[in-house]
Amino acid sequence: MQLVADSIIRHTKVPGIVAWVVDREKGIDWRYTGGLANITEGSVMNSSHVFRTGSNTKTFTVTIVLQLVEEGKLLRA
Repeated sequence: MQLVADSIIRHTKVPGIVAWVVDREKGIDWRYTGGLANITEGSVMNSSHVFRTGSNTKTFTVTIVLQLVEEGKLLRA
């Protein structure tokens, strides 16, 4: 997964990525940060960055949430 994320940063216009993959059943807790948080300042991305969900990503987010509900994988807080 890290190789793919690194490749996305190198070969696209995406300046930076923060990813977190968790599968408690398989013991997976993988976090990735790469690239830049601010291109002008050259500051690197880190896992404490918070991202707003923009209008074009709301559809994707809701679709995934509904899929997780259907599969019984979404946990209540």
